[in-house]
Amino acid sequence: MRRRNLIVILSVLFIGINVLLIYFGDGKVDRTFYVKDWAHTNVQDMYDNLHTRGVLDYLGDENVYFDKDKGEFQTFLVEEGDMVAAGDPLYTYQINNYYDTLTEFQSENEKLKEEIAGIESAISKMETYQIPQQTVDYRFIEDKEDEGQQTRLLETPQDSAEAELMKEQYITEKERELAEKKAQWESVQSKLEDLASGDDTVVVESPFDGRVTMISKSLDNPVMTIQPPEVHVVSELSEGERKQVTDDMAVNIELDEGKKRFEGVLSDISEYPESSSIDGNSTYPINIAFSDENDTEGLLAGYHTDVAIQLDKSINATTLDKDLAANNTVWQMTDEGTLENKVIKKGIQMDDDVEITVGLEPGDWVVEDTPNKLQSDADFITPLKWNDVKWASMFKAKQWNKGFFTGLLFH
Repeated sequence: MRRRNLIVILSVLFIGINVLLIYFGDGKVDRTFYVKDWAHTNVQDMYDNLHTRGVLDYLGDENVYFDKDKGEFQTFLVEEGDMVAAGDPLYTYQINNYYDTLTEFQSENEKLKEEIAGIESAISKMETYQIPQQTVDYRFIEDKEDEGQQTRLLETPQDSAEAELMKEQYITEKERELAEKKAQWESVQSKLEDLASGDDTVVVESPFDGRVTMISKSLDNPVMTIQPPEVHVVSELSEGERKQVTDDMAVNIELDEGKKRFEGVLSDISEYPESSSIDGNSTYPINIAFSDENDTEGLLAGYHTDVAIQLDKSINATTLDKDLAANNTVWQMTDEGTLENKVIKKGIQMDDDVEITVGLEPGDWVVEDTPNKLQSDADFITPLKWNDVKWASMFKAKQWNKGFFTGLLFH
C-alpha cells in the first residue's frame, strides 16, 4: 500500500512540476530537431538566355555606281569573281569638265578632312574619359553635325565593368571608321594630284573589301556589286520572343560544325514580321553581329548555329538547388544552432540552380528534408560528416565539445 501511495505521489509531483515549467515558460517547450541532410547556398554567375537557331549570311552587297554626266566611261579594271581591297582600282572614265570635277574633288577633300578630325576627337575624348567605379551603364550616343561629330553619355543603372567593355567597343568601332575615311581621303588626294598634272582620266577605287559578284557591261547602275567578306547570323523570333529582346543584347553563338563558340551582339531587330496571319504565328527576322575580338576568318554563309540571347544576368549571385527553393520558403540552419523559417525571393533559374535575391546569403545552410514538422528558433543537431568538418576553426568555437559529441552520438 505504502509503495502504491509513493508511486501516486511521485507521479503527481512529476506532472505538477512539468505543468509549472510549462506555465512559467510561457507555454513553450524547447525541442531539438535532428537534421540528417542539409545543403548550402553557392555563388555563381547566372544567365537567363533565350535559345534559338540561326544561319550565317554575308552582311549584304555593296553597290558601285557611275555617273554618266561626269564623263565618258573607259574600261573596267577587275572581273567578276576578283577579290578587291578598299583602295583597289575598279574602273576608269574620262572627265567632261575639268573645273567642275576639280571643284567636286576639292569639296569632297574638305568634307573628309572635317569628318576625320571629328572622329579623331571623339576617340581622344573617349580614351581619356575615366568611368567611375560604380553601378552605372554608359551608353555612348553620337550627335552628328556639319562641323563634325560629338559624343555624349547616357547613364542607366548597370555594372561599371560593362561600361568599360562598351567603351573599348566604341573606340574599336570608331578606329575602323577612321581607317575607312582616311582611305577615302587618300583616294581623293590621288585624284587631285592627277588633275593637277593635267591628266583627265579618273580612276575609281573600291570603297570596300570583298568579292566582285556582278559587273554591268551595259553600264546600267549599279555598274558593279561587291560582296563584303564579313558574315553575320540571321535568325528569327516568335511574337512572344520578340517582346523580350532589345538591341545590343549580348549573344552566344555556337557553330554546328566543330562546336566553335563566338560572342556577338543583337544588331538589328525587325519591327515588321516576316510572315503573319490572323490564325498563324508571326515571326520577326533578327541580325546578330560578331564581336570585334572574334576571329571569323573561314566562316562561310550557310553555316548553321545555335544562338543564346542573353536576356538577363546576375554576376556573383547567391544560388540554391531549385527543388529546395520550390515553395519560396526554406529552413535555415543558423550559426547559433537554431532553425529559422526564411521567406525567399527567386531570380534567374539556370539548369538545376536558382538565384536567391532575398532571404539567404552565400554559404548559408538549409535543411534538405526532414520527416518532422520543424519549429522556428528550435535547436537542431546533425550527424558528424567527417569530410565537412573544418578542423582548423572548429576548436575556436565556444562549446565546440557539445556539438562535436552530439554529432558523434547521432552519426
